[in-house]
Amino acid sequence: MRRWELLANVFPAKIVNLRIKTQITNFFRDIKKYYDENNVLFDSPVITENKWYNSDFYIYIEKFYSDNAIRTVNYIIKNYPGYSKEPKEVRDLESISFTHHFAIEIPRSYPKDLHKIRILLKTPLYHPRVSPKGSIRNVCYVVRGEIDRVLNELPFFVMMKKDRVEPPNIYKNSDYGLNSKAMKWYIRHMDEIIEFLQSLWISYHKILQNNKKGISRQAKNKIVFL
Repeated sequence: MRRWELLANVFPAKIVNLRIKTQITNFFRDIKKYYDENNVLFDSPVITENKWYNSDFYIYIEKFYSDNAIRTVNYIIKNYPGYSKEPKEVRDLESISFTHHFAIEIPRSYPKDLHKIRILLKTPLYHPRVSPKGSIRNVCYVVRGEIDRVLNELPFFVMMKKDRVEPPNIYKNSDYGLNSKAMKWYIRHMDEIIEFLQSLWISYHKILQNNKKGISRQAKNKIVFL
């Protein structure tokens, strides 16, 4: 198909970009509800033309198509516990990583063809639906909506929430993913894994909040550490 024929069947770049950028902004509004439910503080994002960030999330646009439509969005999730390697046991803290870097590749036909959205992982993650090897890993993720939905679900994908992993012993049409060994381990310890990562997320954020309060008190007292 020629370039002009392709572009005739898609939304103009300006409309696509506005839609995606609006959804990224809305993501911060939506994810805040999870923090409120768990009594965890959430700081408002800083927003520039192609970047959105706060303490826990850093989102930036990396690549564009030839007509300047957004092609790749990088998504760095911070302060969310996930297994960076195969753990010795569920509560193996040495296997836990708190930073996860995803690349979201968006088809030029967006917002059509949502199933063509491709998600890659640039950091290690021991997870049933992530390929076990490679510097850039494939992610087996069912896209259930547009970019805002993807951004909302990936933190809970990292923390292995049941409906994001979809183990085949519960979800009849599901499979063992890209890492069957991790899936079998997950099935054996599912409830403990979910509880551990959730409690770790809350306790880790409480520590961060207390540290911020300490820094704030030091600033008021004019104590500065260099």
